[in-house]
Amino acid sequence: IPGLKWFLEHMFNLCISAFGGLWVYSEQRFSRKPWECAQSDIGDPLLRQCIDERTHDLWGVLQYALVYWACRMVIFALMNVKQTPIFIFGTPARKARDESGRGCWARIRLDLRVNLAWMAMLGACMFIEVYMLLPSMKGLDWTTTCGMDLLGPISGLPKERGICTQSTQVISFKCVTCLSSVFAGWMLVFLGALVDIYFIFYLGAALVGGVMGHKRELNDLKNTTIPVDLRVDKGREALLFKRTFGPGWQQVWRVMVKGLSHESLISPKQAIGLVHAAGISMDNEPHGEKAQKPIHLTRFPRLAAERLAFFFQSLKWIESNRETGRNFNTATDALTGDDFDVGSIPSLTQIIPA
Repeated sequence: IPGLKWFLEHMFNLCISAFGGLWVYSEQRFSRKPWECAQSDIGDPLLRQCIDERTHDLWGVLQYALVYWACRMVIFALMNVKQTPIFIFGTPARKARDESGRGCWARIRLDLRVNLAWMAMLGACMFIEVYMLLPSMKGLDWTTTCGMDLLGPISGLPKERGICTQSTQVISFKCVTCLSSVFAGWMLVFLGALVDIYFIFYLGAALVGGVMGHKRELNDLKNTTIPVDLRVDKGREALLFKRTFGPGWQQVWRVMVKGLSHESLISPKQAIGLVHAAGISMDNEPHGEKAQKPIHLTRFPRLAAERLAFFFQSLKWIESNRETGRNFNTATDALTGDDFDVGSIPSLTQIIPA
């Protein structure tokens, strides 16, 4: 529930915005274009009679608006800054965070990349709106098309006579039809400007995600033809499993297999074979080495096989981070590690698929 502090902050913001807007309006220097310059900003290249005289003193014209928006941005930043730091009990010490790739500079670089990505997407939206959406309505406005000078000098357009010029014609069928048509056209442009960010975001996510997936060698995420070797301290996947989930990786594997069995994605016999391949049994008892054989996912139902293939490919990605400097510390980051804590849970994409 908003308290007194929240109410005072927002009332202050509202008052500053209102008085600032009135101050900017009081310093306005609106000017109408001549009729012969309605469709041009230069006019005759030799006479150049359509050049706005205010362009010679841009700072004098825009300084009040710039100061107003600068103050708005400062107020916005101050009102949305974090008052207290977010702290999760059990967060590793600074040295442990730095060694696992979660230091201050790593976080700053990540935030910088995210901000640059959003700036690029917003820039693409602005480009589409300025060069595609707005030009489609050039010359279609109430003043030029219908003759209704509603905004006066604010629009800067020259006065023109039309079917809505006289006050007695405002409620006529022709005037209402003209105003409604122009309004509908601008509403389409406005709605297009609202939703274009979604299309740009999905397009950017697809392109960036494709590049990142190729870089991480995730092209074969659901390849079920690659055998899975879970032999204790021998198999490649067993070693990856242990480094990622800690010394209790076999218990994690048992829970995953039971989950697949409970969802009826594999049969009870197949579930027993999967846990035996890791040297354990369904009842938390060790199992002999004779049953520890590589798992051929092609022998399992398609959905279960693809889930397991995705899971083990994710383990390879965690291992590859050791080469990029973002080391995965088994002692603090593994789910069953000796020093595991809530502040170092690995990415859920490596847990959920199975």
